[in-house]
Amino acid sequence: MKKFFKWISGIFNRTRTFVLRYVQPSVILVENLKMVIDSPAIDLLTEIIPGHIDNYIAAKMRRYLPIILQQLKICEKCASLTDPNEIIKCALAALKEYDKKSQYVYLQGIATKMADALADGKLSWFEIVSMVEYTYQENYKKT
Repeated sequence: MKKFFKWISGIFNRTRTFVLRYVQPSVILVENLKMVIDSPAIDLLTEIIPGHIDNYIAAKMRRYLPIILQQLKICEKCASLTDPNEIIKCALAALKEYDKKSQYVYLQGIATKMADALADGKLSWFEIVSMVEYTYQENYKKT
């Protein structure tokens, strides 16, 4: 029985570590994107990438965010852009035009794809979606 509880404990510890390292920064990124959608123009990459994360994760976020935004095809006119800041500005401008439910769908996609990119595909899509939703509900859902 001790082995079983040790095994269960190990699973929870690995999941917690994964969530803290890869999922939570992705959810914070999306929360920061939401603030940018509702605020005036600012230095986008500096504002949206969480300041407390390590440099490795921040560098991956900077590299993958424009790619993810283009993959999600938030706006057709953003597809021809190549400058990362312009891609982000274009996508955020397009997101501002969507209703809240549509914004949520895209923001969920951004968080999930970013967590997957940060984790180098170590978990299934279902596991990542579940962890992103759990992290959001636990930390950001307004009651």
